[in-house]
Amino acid sequence: MAPMLVTIHPLLAGVCLYSAVHHFWVGARRPRHPVHLLFALLSLAVTLYVLAKLGAYQSETVDEFVAMRRAETGLAVVALGVLPWFVAAYTNARPSALLVILSLAAVVLFAANLALPFGLLFDQAPTFERVVLPWGETVVDLREMQHGPWYVAGWTYMLLSFAYSAGLCIRFYRAGERRRAIALGGALGVFLLFILFNQVVNFGLVPFVHTAEFGYVALVLLMSAALTHQLHKAEDELAASEARFRVLADQAMDGIFLHDVEGRFVDVNQQACKLLGYSREELLKMSVEDIEIDVTPEQARSIWRQLQFGTSVLVEGRNRRKDGSEFPVEVRVGLIRMGQRNLALAIARDISERKRTEEEIRQLNATLEQRVRERTSALETANKELESFSYSVSHDLRSPLRAIDGFARILADEYAPQLDDTARGYLERVRAAAQRMGCLIDDLLKLARVSRVGLQRGAVDLTHVAKVIVEEFRKNDPGRKVEVNIADGLTAFGDASLMRVLLYNLLGNSWKYTRNVAAARIEFGETTHEATRCFYVRDNGAGFDMQYADKLFSPFQRLHSVDEFEGTGIGLATVGRIVQRHGGLIWVDAGPGLGATFYFTLSEVAQAAVPTSAVGS
Repeated sequence: MAPMLVTIHPLLAGVCLYSAVHHFWVGARRPRHPVHLLFALLSLAVTLYVLAKLGAYQSETVDEFVAMRRAETGLAVVALGVLPWFVAAYTNARPSALLVILSLAAVVLFAANLALPFGLLFDQAPTFERVVLPWGETVVDLREMQHGPWYVAGWTYMLLSFAYSAGLCIRFYRAGERRRAIALGGALGVFLLFILFNQVVNFGLVPFVHTAEFGYVALVLLMSAALTHQLHKAEDELAASEARFRVLADQAMDGIFLHDVEGRFVDVNQQACKLLGYSREELLKMSVEDIEIDVTPEQARSIWRQLQFGTSVLVEGRNRRKDGSEFPVEVRVGLIRMGQRNLALAIARDISERKRTEEEIRQLNATLEQRVRERTSALETANKELESFSYSVSHDLRSPLRAIDGFARILADEYAPQLDDTARGYLERVRAAAQRMGCLIDDLLKLARVSRVGLQRGAVDLTHVAKVIVEEFRKNDPGRKVEVNIADGLTAFGDASLMRVLLYNLLGNSWKYTRNVAAARIEFGETTHEATRCFYVRDNGAGFDMQYADKLFSPFQRLHSVDEFEGTGIGLATVGRIVQRHGGLIWVDAGPGLGATFYFTLSEVAQAAVPTSAVGS
């Protein structure tokens, strides 16, 4: 046996075996990245292939030689069967149907190599031949080469496996992974050159030793270097990432804890140390049970079982500091993978201030609830008193008023001849005052009812209601000629009876204050103000100075004397109360001698969107 080959082949086998062991160890730590495990399998197949090749060179008989070449060929088929899977994993390609077909073909070739009498390489029993190498060494070889279908099938399979791998390499290059693709392409190119040169030797065109094993070894060495470089780069990036994470974690405002399934702390940040008063070294010797108060070990294991990658669980509890003090915390627990272990990235936040605020709010709510109950009770009492007052007003006050009016009328009728004009004038003034007082009582009772009556909301045809009211005014005052324009299709959602009271007062005001205008006009319509729907009642009557507009919607506030225009000063207060109960606003625009326009909404409008004279909710 040639001393050089005896020396070189064990070295090549040793290098490949080291590569197999190294990448198997790396792959075992990275089960989600099978590229290293596949490459370890490829390296192991090449190792055995090189040793089988060395055994063939050392064979003394034809049978031994054929057996070693059969083993060598089988291992070559295994290596070629693993190669496309490794390339697919290296280039992040999904397994395809063609890859599965190639694997099935490798299985068929491997079985045929075992079943055929002389394996895939020989059609018949070969004979020994001594070959003198260029450097003077002599090796055993068999020059009776095969040309049968299995030999062609083997070569075809090898070329298809190489072509598939090369195609994945090209696609990987086009996807932007140029450096990694060039490393893979270079390894495949060197492998192919050795295989082609090996075929030249097989044909006897060059008196040289077979070189197929050198091609396989070159592929293993080059790809091992590429994978190792990639691994070191990934580890460097991971180390840099961990360093950045450490900086960010230490700057975080929340405490960050990493612990294993048993609850033992693996890592903590600076804020975690500040929260608990321990040093990092002390915490790394502790577990969750040492700081948690509310969570038992059984509950902790239950929480762990609920964890899944990409989700988190929010837990509230209490922690104990080094000095023994306790504080409430909110902890968000999630599951992460670090190396071969699943760990929980628990983020704890001191919520003492929030708890204090919540307690203050709870106490404030309790106080407010008590105040509401007290105010409600007071309101109920006030309502009862108002009802009692209303009853007294409607019964006790009306009787003396009726008596005053009645006796004044009898006095005026029966003793008229004995009374002079001044006395009769006094009696008329007494009767008018009593009647005015009766009207005032009626209006006050109406205002009280507006505040107490329950709302029965529904669709209200305001156009129809307004027309009926105006027709009533015309019948009661047939001598007046007033131009009244009521828009069609005016509808609202409210209490129908209160809507009639509202329109009766507004239209009645316009009817009254246009009394001294030659061509009186009243208009009821709809418009928008600050993008809000509103209704209006407009007239060209007496009007008033706007500096007194804020008094209009309060009881007993009048801008004209009783001698000029009759009234009690309750009508507009009633209107304001109705609008307020419907969640709306009412305001006015007027001028002395220029008439007045009352606007009102029946839905909530921002206070800033209407004039300052507006009243309502």
